[in-house]
Amino acid sequence: MKTINYYWRLFATAFCFFVFGVGGILIALIVAPIIIISFRNQNTRHIKGKLFIHYSFRMFIELMRLAGVLSYTVEGIEKFKEPGQLFLANHPSLIDVVFMIAFIPRTDCVVKGKLSKNPFTYGPVNAAGYIMNAEPEAVLQSSIESISSGNSLIIFPEGTRTTPGEGMKFKRGAANVALRGEFDITPVVIGCTPTTLTKSDKWYHIPPKKLHFTMKVKDKISIESFLQEKNANIAARSLTKSLEEYFSQEIKNLCLN
Repeated sequence: MKTINYYWRLFATAFCFFVFGVGGILIALIVAPIIIISFRNQNTRHIKGKLFIHYSFRMFIELMRLAGVLSYTVEGIEKFKEPGQLFLANHPSLIDVVFMIAFIPRTDCVVKGKLSKNPFTYGPVNAAGYIMNAEPEAVLQSSIESISSGNSLIIFPEGTRTTPGEGMKFKRGAANVALRGEFDITPVVIGCTPTTLTKSDKWYHIPPKKLHFTMKVKDKISIESFLQEKNANIAARSLTKSLEEYFSQEIKNLCLN
């Protein structure tokens, strides 16, 4: 039975990746042009695109669940509903961003420029108008403007997926967005049991048992005390260090549970 279950999950995982890839191409060829034709205002187009991707990713999550690839729990889901939030999350697997977008109605995120050229991700990235990771100051300003306009911005402060067994090391970009825009931070603690789709894993590296994905949306972290520091670099460094310690402790707590 274990062998049958393993090969079924391997097939189901391959099927889900196939659906994701085909869906990305169809969005680029059909959905994005329809949105562009239907809404002349760029901001309106991007809002509609974000909502479409949100619902599409939610359907994809349910497809993976029904196919037996994974199960999931989300604690504090009601906290996702408030618009204009800055969400920071740890990044243990490839599907973290898919889950985040699936549960946050109007999401923005910073993406690598190459994703706008990849045939499988071009459609979603361009339809939603996600922020391209280019010149740091431009990214910072676009991030602040996005949150101020009512979007909820997702940032993974590590900048890349966590390497299992290694400590967390945050970059200062997220802290700079929070401090410059004066946004409190809504932390999301993500767990995957067993670990899968890390930087060293291929899609066909199926874990020995079905993946369980956990998201815990925590109470907001106030940045008021850090705003008292006049030196912006020191403030960003202090906030980044505080966030590293916060997430490290929360992940330990998650593992203990």
